[in-house]
Amino acid sequence: MSNAIWFISYKLVKGASIPDFLLASKKLNNEYMSKQKGYISWKQLVEEETWADLLTWETMDDAKKY
Repeated sequence: MSNAIWFISYKLVKGASIPDFLLASKKLNNEYMSKQKGYISWKQLVEEETWADLLTWETMDDAKKY
């Protein structure tokens, strides 16, 4: 069975604080997502104004729970 991948792309709202956003993202990952069943990894990507989160789960069933 292969892993499941979430790829979520988005843009921050105008005027958003990037340092605050990065802290909040890391906190969410460290305190919640990384503790969920089947979680493997999280990577945050950015190119110009487009951001993306890449999360890897052990199974599709695990990914669908969150």
